[in-house]
Amino acid sequence: MRRDPIISAAEARIVERLLAVYHDHRVQISLFKDQLLVALASAPKLRLLIHSIRSRLKDPEHLGAKLRRTIRRSREEKRPFDVRPDNLLAKVNDLVGVRILHLYTRQIREIDLALREIFAESLYELLEGPFARTWDDESRLFLEECNIATRDSPTSIPASTTSLDPLRVPG
Repeated sequence: MRRDPIISAAEARIVERLLAVYHDHRVQISLFKDQLLVALASAPKLRLLIHSIRSRLKDPEHLGAKLRRTIRRSREEKRPFDVRPDNLLAKVNDLVGVRILHLYTRQIREIDLALREIFAESLYELLEGPFARTWDDESRLFLEECNIATRDSPTSIPASTTSLDPLRVPG
């Protein structure tokens, strides 16, 4: 077990247990990612609008670092750390990442509609989003007209790099 001087030994054991749960569920998480990718790739409306799709499973080391940061933040804010083995998959919403790349900011309205159709047809529930990261005021205005929330990006990431937040299978 890696010792983190900023969290206690008991907290480090919690992180290790949570990482073990993640490891035990990686096959199911990977299957979810693959099924989502099939749904996206087989949607004709979406295929016409996008350049490519990238995906990943959260690296266990990055998950451990995120959990340790969350523990420290919880302690600083004097609130309980509420991620447990029985709710890890629901509380940590970036275990699977899917990025849809497209060429033009103006495509996002149609992409959003196509994604909503895919999610409804596949019985996925959108938990939050969509949102787009942008540094450009003109793009921000357009995205807000499309009812897509924006978040500032401190770098010059093109406005057409859009992140859609996680999904959960109902049930």
